[in-house]
Amino acid sequence: MLLHTVLIRPQPSVTAEDLQALAAQTDRIALRLCGVGNYDIGPNSTHEPLDHGYAFGFILRFPDREALSAYHADPEHALLSQRINELAESVLVFDLMR
Repeated sequence: MLLHTVLIRPQPSVTAEDLQALAAQTDRIALRLCGVGNYDIGPNSTHEPLDHGYAFGFILRFPDREALSAYHADPEHALLSQRINELAESVLVFDLMR
């Protein structure tokens, strides 16, 4: 299993509504490509000194690298990436193979 983790430090002007819309957009592609129960999306639930402002994120669970490649090739992924880049001051992506 491959855990695709994306952490977002929003720009100061980003609203809660912006992040809710981003969550809905992420939910649509994740449900289609990962399936029910294979992803988590949402705000940081704690405020630790080491969160570095990463206030929103998601984890998508893929069975293998090929499934992650299919996600990257999906046209909706390009739209999602574009929206993330519009809202983010910084983005951290980390892929963990289990």
